Amino acid sequence: MNIGEILKAGRIAKGFTLRQVEKKTSISNSYLSQLENGKITSPSADKLSSLCELYELSVFEVLGLKSKKVTQDNGELNVYFSLLTEKEKEEVMKFIKFTISNREIATS
Repeated sequence: MNIGEILKAGRIAKGFTLRQVEKKTSISNSYLSQLENGKITSPSADKLSSLCELYELSVFEVLGLKSKKVTQDNGELNVYFSLLTEKEKEEVMKFIKFTISNREIATS
């Protein structure tokens, strides 16, 4: 199952219509429909988090991270990282390496 299918199943399990979810989350029903039908495949972290909270789903499981054992802080980072494009991931990694190298220089 993809993210949209999982979220749709979660919504249906809770007995919510798209309009009800829109009222509870301020996420437009057209966006929700596109997400559930696979037209949107990478929802923003805040929208995904809101939907998972409403449906009482684990963000990690929805993103397919259930097999990974992570702390809550690292889990949040994994969620955000998983939503990035490959190019964005490369830029983030460059920044992390730059930050670590500067820390090592400062403590020398």
